[in-house]
Amino acid sequence: MMLRATVAFVIGVAITKTQTPPPAPQPPQATPAAPASLEVGWRFDLTAAEEGQPVPWLVPGDTRVFVSGPRTGVSAHDAIDGKIAWTSDEPSAIPPVIAGSNVVLVGESELRVLDQKTGQVRFSAAIQGLPALSFSVFDRIGVVVDGGIRAWDLKGAEAWRAKLSNKPVTNVVMAGNVLVLGTDEPALVAFEIATGAESWKIPLTTRPSALAATTERIYFGGDDGRLYSYRASGDPKRAWRQIRHRAIGQPIVDGTSVFFALLDNSVRAFGADGGTQRSDEVVESRPLTGPLRLTDSLGVALTNGRVVELSPKPGKRLGPASAMTTGSVRLLTAAAAPDGSRLYTITIANDLSRTLAAWARPPSPPGFGGQGR
Repeated sequence: MMLRATVAFVIGVAITKTQTPPPAPQPPQATPAAPASLEVGWRFDLTAAEEGQPVPWLVPGDTRVFVSGPRTGVSAHDAIDGKIAWTSDEPSAIPPVIAGSNVVLVGESELRVLDQKTGQVRFSAAIQGLPALSFSVFDRIGVVVDGGIRAWDLKGAEAWRAKLSNKPVTNVVMAGNVLVLGTDEPALVAFEIATGAESWKIPLTTRPSALAATTERIYFGGDDGRLYSYRASGDPKRAWRQIRHRAIGQPIVDGTSVFFALLDNSVRAFGADGGTQRSDEVVESRPLTGPLRLTDSLGVALTNGRVVELSPKPGKRLGPASAMTTGSVRLLTAAAAPDGSRLYTITIANDLSRTLAAWARPPSPPGFGGQGR
């Protein structure tokens, strides 16, 4: 009896398993559609200029977009519709920088910190020496002048001064608790953000160009045509060096990759830690700037007046290139909004007319549209 019961139980289990219905078929997964190209949200005519006017500086803030130049003063355009919110006739010696809700303007003898929305002066400070560049990190605003650096807090109190023995040749970046810039010695020099004390100095074999940084690494292209990464903490030294690829503009670090726009009409991604090449995307014309960080992609502005979007993961093209405008134009400059929601450009046409434009991916956010005049 025990044997029969066991056999019956086994047979019953087998029958139960055999009669279990198969899983319902799953519908095929739809292939995600490619994102739409960037489209113009608004345009503003900047035509004012005589032939030979220098390329303007374009600096996006949170609520305003600033257009400036060494001979033209500053115009603050509303980020939503491009209309002029306020202007300043005082010329700038160097490009403005954004500091929180403020914009920092530097003339030949004075630094002025203005409210982005209204243009009201929050504070000003006299400077001595020819200004080379300005910067803003955390609660510090600074100017690099002949032979030194001066920094203030956001309320206008002077924070510190530091000596600089060589001419600066790069932007200033934050790497952990230090500020780093490149000099024509050539070298990378780091200063404590809080005190201005020199933290370290690394001699280089080539003059660096525009810098990008994380807490632990610094990235740049060199005058020798190579791409470099240096450690910024612990024992600061070179982490990796890539073969000869001459870089254009500032690289950008996104996750585990660093992206460089290159003179051979390509954008290449390298491992941020080891420098191994991860992607190589050829674009139709030479990039004008380094890659620009958008909300969920990277923008590459080309000299032929078009924009290419790349995925920040593999570095592959997301969609078709977007034309800046109809007709024959040349791109003068491009920059991304701090939150990545828009890309701003200034173009020049054959008749020397200049246009400021804002670009976003449709459907546009509420209120994004219209014609600035």
